[in-house]
Amino acid sequence: MKKLSLYERLLKNKNRLKVQAVSLVLATTAVITTGCGKTSTNTPDVPKPGVEDVIAPNVDLTSEEIETLTAENFDEEAAKIAENMKSKGYEREFVGLKSVLLNANAFDFSNEDGKIIFGLANETNLVSYLPYRPSLDFLNIVYDYNCDNETKEKRVNLAQFSYNKTDRAMLKYFDELVINFQELSDNNDTKQMETTIKFINDFVSKKASIKIDGENLYLDDFSPFARILVDYDFLCAKTVALRCDTDSKIIKGFTDFFSDEYMNELNDCGYKIQDKTETFEQQKTFG
Repeated sequence: MKKLSLYERLLKNKNRLKVQAVSLVLATTAVITTGCGKTSTNTPDVPKPGVEDVIAPNVDLTSEEIETLTAENFDEEAAKIAENMKSKGYEREFVGLKSVLLNANAFDFSNEDGKIIFGLANETNLVSYLPYRPSLDFLNIVYDYNCDNETKEKRVNLAQFSYNKTDRAMLKYFDELVINFQELSDNNDTKQMETTIKFINDFVSKKASIKIDGENLYLDDFSPFARILVDYDFLCAKTVALRCDTDSKIIKGFTDFFSDEYMNELNDCGYKIQDKTETFEQQKTFG
């Protein structure tokens, strides 16, 4: 059985334009299966109820109020997320979860909270703690788990890592989109899969927006780490496409990497996050 090796999205070299320049490689792999998943002789000719709404090009979302993540409740919220993941059947590594919470919400922390949370997120008590690396290591493990557990009941949603209501609304939408994309694949609904792929590609290339609380937002309107989190949703969708036994050029073409421009923008997101968390580190060390 073949396996899919995925290159890490965020590179230390801002000027990377070719695959051979990749400096970090994902440790995770997704097992490729033949066929589009479970099929039935009574496969319906139309999408399952609810799927059509999710892949509609005009996305109109309403955000939900979220408890503010602070130094005071940081450990408690991390524990809640860990318990939720366990309830889904996740039994893998949790080191890096707090680093994800730090990075995902860094731009919403006060300076004082950021300084304290930087210390709380250093779960391994490293003197040279750099939160960016363990957060990616953790997300790679979650990605691997999600590729092995494709149902809604088992999948770990990435939206829960963000406490910014706008970012979470966007992430929740794409979390659900991936689940429905898998359902479309299970039903061999090539046409609707192609529609979903076109929407994702248009959103990535900023030809399409999603509306949240009445405001049209494009991909670059979201926080840097939210863009990294949603890229893991895109990777999951690509894995579904790769597993699909189809002649569709759109579906097969979806497994290619996005443009160099997109990759470089992800690079910049990584640098912005590292620059922000470094200010918390400096306060902790010298303040």
